[in-house]
Amino acid sequence: MRCATIDAVIRRLVLAAALALFASAAPGQVTERQPKTPAELQRQSGHVWDLAMPTRVDAVRPQKTKAFRRAIDDFRAGKGDFRRDVTVSWGEFLSGTGKPFLALSLDRPVDADLEPGAKATLFGEIVDAAGSAIAGFEVEDQVELASGRSVVDAALPLPAAAARMVVGIALRGQVRWLVEQALDVTPIDANAFTLSRPILSLDVHPMAKPQRPDDPFTFGGLRVVPRGDRAFRAADQPWLFVVARTPGSAPDAVPALTAKLAITGPRVDQEEGKVRRYPISGLAPAPLRGFDNQWGLGIPLPVGELPPGEYEATLEVADKGTGTTASAAAIFTVAGPEPVASRR
Repeated sequence: MRCATIDAVIRRLVLAAALALFASAAPGQVTERQPKTPAELQRQSGHVWDLAMPTRVDAVRPQKTKAFRRAIDDFRAGKGDFRRDVTVSWGEFLSGTGKPFLALSLDRPVDADLEPGAKATLFGEIVDAAGSAIAGFEVEDQVELASGRSVVDAALPLPAAAARMVVGIALRGQVRWLVEQALDVTPIDANAFTLSRPILSLDVHPMAKPQRPDDPFTFGGLRVVPRGDRAFRAADQPWLFVVARTPGSAPDAVPALTAKLAITGPRVDQEEGKVRRYPISGLAPAPLRGFDNQWGLGIPLPVGELPPGEYEATLEVADKGTGTTASAAAIFTVAGPEPVASRR
């Protein structure tokens, strides 16, 4: 299996910006310095940072709206008429400035109930294993359209010891959707070779506007929109995308990485099912400009050759330079064929 396509997407994205930034750089500039200045962020990025606006984390407010508080309490008590037809994606990432944060996304099939371009409020509460509140939040967002889904997202401070989250969407102050999501947030080890939590996506594209360093599921100007239900049909072409973190490597030195993919399933009566192994040739880590020692890896999921059912995809990546390995796993579903419309 070759995986050069997503690398080509990223490389096309960074080339034009890189040439422009190179032309404006003075000879002999120092390439690394701590902390980064805004000018250095702009120069190192393959997509110009939007540093004029607050970060996405800074835009988040503590959860204080009374209607949202009542909704969360009613939800936990089993009361209230809240829609639950949204799916949740989340993951721990490092921003372009090196700060850890929690990326959060909710999506559902697009319709008039959650129209692209509409203003929405994403809100919720995170609790630990004992049920004690760790953080409450609310933040405004604009509904995005991606592969036939309406998407809202947010970047939150990375919560320690998080076990569960109640999260919802409100429109014009009225709570419309509310769901609960299990969490197992893991701190990011800045000194170890690691992989991010994987993103399964049908929509990977360059950003049309400058990104902020902590835009969720966005890396060096590349938008990787998560598919929350992780359900695909045989005709789909989904990506399994991870960020490989290679601390201590030389600036701009492409890490020597190898990878292999295993897909287990379909699961039947709690049995794991068959293991299919896919050797990956031509692995080309794509530089995520502005994200120090972070590299994008995009692996196509071969759903077209899988019978319907639930599967687990496990990506194992080895760093030849350090002799270490890391893995990332994700559950996904291959749906049956769409029903043929009856003819009259």
